[in-house]
Amino acid sequence: MNDANFNFYESSDNFRHKTLEKYKSDYPKLLEYYLKLNEDNDEIIFVTNEIRLINEFIKPYICGQKTELEQQGIQDVNSLMIKIYLVSYNKIILFLKNKKLELETTSDNIFNKTTIPENLDLSNSSTIENNITIINEPHGEMFSNNGFKLFEYILNDYVKPKNTIGRYEDLSYYYRCLFEDKFIHQKPEPFKLWFIKTYDEEFTKIKTKLQATSPQRKKDYSSALDWFNPQNK
Repeated sequence: MNDANFNFYESSDNFRHKTLEKYKSDYPKLLEYYLKLNEDNDEIIFVTNEIRLINEFIKPYICGQKTELEQQGIQDVNSLMIKIYLVSYNKIILFLKNKKLELETTSDNIFNKTTIPENLDLSNSSTIENNITIINEPHGEMFSNNGFKLFEYILNDYVKPKNTIGRYEDLSYYYRCLFEDKFIHQKPEPFKLWFIKTYDEEFTKIKTKLQATSPQRKKDYSSALDWFNPQNK
C-alpha cells in the first residue's frame, strides 16, 4: 500500500462508498496501516474504532436528521451516497462485529489457558515437537524463556513499591526491555490487563521506552540480566 493514498484511520475514509466485498478485500492493508501508525494497539482496537466510525457516519441519516443543505431544500450529495451505500455499511458493521467476537474469543482462550498436548515429556521443563518449544513455566500465556522468573526478580528488586511515584514508569521500561529480549511475548495492552488481574492494582498506560528510559533503569536491567543469565544457560 502506498501510504500517500490512505488517510489516517480517524478520517472514516476506510469504508466510504465501498461494498462489503471491497472492504473485506482492503481490510488486511487497512489493518496493517493502522498498526503501523499505532504500534501499541491491536486488531481488536482497530475493529472497535471502525465500528464506531461507521455508526457515527450513518447515525444522522438513520435518525432522520437533515444536513444544513437539506434544511435549505437543497439535495445533499453526501446524504444521497449514505442512502445508496447504507445496506453495504450495515453489512460491513456486521462483518466487523463478527470479526471482533472471533478475536475476543481467541484472545480469551490464549489469556485464560495454555494448552499443552498430551503425552509430552515435561520432566525437564521443556520439550520439542515439530520444531516448537513448549515451556512449562508460570504464566506461559504471557512469558517465554523463563521470563516470569526474571520479571518477578525485577519487580521485587528494582521496581518502586506500590503507590509510589515512578512505579509505572519502571514497569513500562522493564516491560519494553523484556518484550524486546523475548522474555514477554504479548503486546502492551494484554500485558497491562494481565498485570492488573495478577497484582490487583491499577495500571493506566504503558509508556514508550523512550519516555521511560533513564540511566538508573538501564543499569538495573543490566544487573538483573547478570543475575538471571548464569542460571538459565
